[in-house]
Amino acid sequence: MNERYINRGNKATGTCRRHGFFVDFVRFLFISIIKETRPFMQARTLFLASVAALVFFPACSTLTLEQVNFGWPVESVVTVNSMNRAEEGRYALSFPAGPLAFAEFKDSTILLGASLRVIRNTEGYYFVTGPRFKNVYVFSPDAGVLTLSAVIEVSQTAGLNAPALNQRPPYIELIDGNAPARYLTNAALHEGRPQ
Repeated sequence: MNERYINRGNKATGTCRRHGFFVDFVRFLFISIIKETRPFMQARTLFLASVAALVFFPACSTLTLEQVNFGWPVESVVTVNSMNRAEEGRYALSFPAGPLAFAEFKDSTILLGASLRVIRNTEGYYFVTGPRFKNVYVFSPDAGVLTLSAVIEVSQTAGLNAPALNQRPPYIELIDGNAPARYLTNAALHEGRPQ
């Protein structure tokens, strides 16, 4: 197994060498174009530079890792601090609670000292709810922001009593006391376990 890893490492190093060779080759071709006074030779050298770019640029493409699982194995219980921020240390998540409190309760300070339930599903969406909430808020992450993706209504009358969120791929399971479990996607609520 270590041998395979080492071989892959050498292949990656080979790509970097190829990139360095490509840069030197293109630099040589463009210097040749500038120095060349005959128009026919300039065109031929420019054509060679174009072919070289087509051959070598795919080898220098960005690295993409597919089939990534962003899910947290368990929910985090986050207490809103005196600065009205929900800060979770284990996964280094911190966000202002005021806008969420205002969206749910029309009072931006009502969550001070309250506990929120936060979990991240396998696709990378954050699910946030808490006691007295009638909704689960789904956020998608971006550079330094959480953007509201969906508001999933879980109760029309009374809010949740003691909610808990569990990872049940591809769903997030919402449990509230003795009530039947409900299953969430990043856009919908399912009563009972979907098949």
